[in-house]
Amino acid sequence: VTNPRLINSTKGADAVAYKNRMADAVAAVTHGDPEELKRALNSDRGYVVMATAVDPGPARDLRTQFPEIAEESREARQYPNGTLASNIIGAATWSADAQKLIGRIGLESSDDELLAGRDGFQIADTAEGSGTVIPGSVRSEQAAVSGSDVQLTIDSDLQFQVQRMLADYAGRAEARSGSAVVLDRATGQVLALADNTSFDPAQLLS
Repeated sequence: VTNPRLINSTKGADAVAYKNRMADAVAAVTHGDPEELKRALNSDRGYVVMATAVDPGPARDLRTQFPEIAEESREARQYPNGTLASNIIGAATWSADAQKLIGRIGLESSDDELLAGRDGFQIADTAEGSGTVIPGSVRSEQAAVSGSDVQLTIDSDLQFQVQRMLADYAGRAEARSGSAVVLDRATGQVLALADNTSFDPAQLLS
């Protein structure tokens, strides 16, 4: 991220050329659109996100070359199975306001509190100039609670086949929508639950 207004005030007449060089450098590293970055940097804005999910190494190199660039550390959920069961799992994305991952849809949303856990805190006095807690000064504290796992009854191989077959049938039938559920008749457990359309949760992170 960067502040175009700050660059304008510090670089003066060279601001436009400097911001254009910055845009080209960031685009080269992130494979972004340099022209789009230039338009954003040359607008009258005080905050511009130039790229997301940049590896730490290249990010440090960019900051060395352009000190006006700042980093914002973010968490990201990984979805290695892509579209598989995405209509069930849903997706979680980073919230700049909450400064944490927030479940947006699916189980990521409905079970967000369970998956996320709870932050801890401590209210105490510290030694001047350091983070060392003065013994006996703790007035209130709460231990952090780790997030919990959620285990589904979905059979991933069966889910894959049901999604593929349903999407193929809906396409041939020119259906507007379609859904399928596979249950274990002995236990009532849901083994597969599919729609004819799906999505890659990773696309919501970009």
